Amino acid sequence: MRSEADGTAPADGAGGLPPRFRHDLLNALNAVVGFAGLLVEDLPEGQPKEFARRVLEAGLEAQRLAERLPATAPRGVRVLLVGPAAEAHAAALETLGLVPTPAGTVAEATDALAEAPDAWDVVVAERHSDALGAACGTSGPVLLALLAGEPVHGLAARILATRH
Repeated sequence: MRSEADGTAPADGAGGLPPRFRHDLLNALNAVVGFAGLLVEDLPEGQPKEFARRVLEAGLEAQRLAERLPATAPRGVRVLLVGPAAEAHAAALETLGLVPTPAGTVAEATDALAEAPDAWDVVVAERHSDALGAACGTSGPVLLALLAGEPVHGLAARILATRH
């Protein structure tokens, strides 16, 4: 699908290609090019062989274009989840394209933040903690509270809202 305004393909909802898209596309194109090459070698002269040549040329051009695609999708929002329910929330947020890391306790989270302060974009805590606030600081990750009974889609929306 192309955008009428600029003639380019619109970005998907995550802002990039699905993981492994380029790899899988190149594998498929390799199969097309390989099979077309075999047909060109094995078919007698005539329309079928000419068609196989056109398929081979188109496949080679598609491979050249596919090589220009980014090798990986853009990095997802990295989330440090703090509290007893961190594991359950991590699994759910991962299905929505976020990159969660569970930490069962505030102490575990503050240690992780001290070791790698730039490793997370957002910290989500089940309970308020002055220690977490201090560990995030003013220039570190955004600190959010996990709201009681909040659905995972609501939490994901709040996390993503911090990035814009």
